Amino acid sequence: MTTTAERPTAVAPRLRRPGWRDPRLLVGILLVALSVLAGSWAVSSAGETVPVYAASRVLTAGDSVDVDQLRVEDVRLGADQLDLYVRADGDEVVDTIAIRTVGAGELLPSSALGDAGAVDVRPVALTVTDALSDRVVVGAPVDVWFVPEGDEGGAEPRVLVEGAVVDAVDDGGGAFVVGGATTLHVLVPGDVLDETLAALATDGVVSVVPVGGSR
Repeated sequence: MTTTAERPTAVAPRLRRPGWRDPRLLVGILLVALSVLAGSWAVSSAGETVPVYAASRVLTAGDSVDVDQLRVEDVRLGADQLDLYVRADGDEVVDTIAIRTVGAGELLPSSALGDAGAVDVRPVALTVTDALSDRVVVGAPVDVWFVPEGDEGGAEPRVLVEGAVVDAVDDGGGAFVVGGATTLHVLVPGDVLDETLAALATDGVVSVVPVGGSR
């Protein structure tokens, strides 16, 4: 019979401190270093800004664009947004024009610039005798309506231009009043220019209606 003294004694394994060549230690150090670098980069990037042009007034299609119509804003942009706007530290705004409306204070999109060949609108002056909505301002889209007069009594009103952008408003320097005439310049697309001018050459009343949701 085996006695307690004769039983083999288990030897506890000794834990060894990992050496600097241990792959697990090296991988751990590398992960920690990468985490520190990523955190530093994120903090640094969050504090960086880039100078970008913004419109100091409303720009409409056909307006020449130079530094007189712009101001510089320091903004934070992601890497995927750097090419979307015109940087103030570049030379993109040279002999260019706006090809669409840019609101006052809006960052200047690169896609809003082009040359004259990209603009297919012409300014047309309208004399409006009705009171204008306070939403009829430069840069706002409006529908232009025409009501014929004369021998064509009872003629139905018709839309001459849909979504025409207001290019200028001249009320003679006074406030809008009911019955007061206002000269409104709107940008008319080339495909309806002939029809619009022909209608305006006849007797009738012109009315403008702001497009829903515009300000």
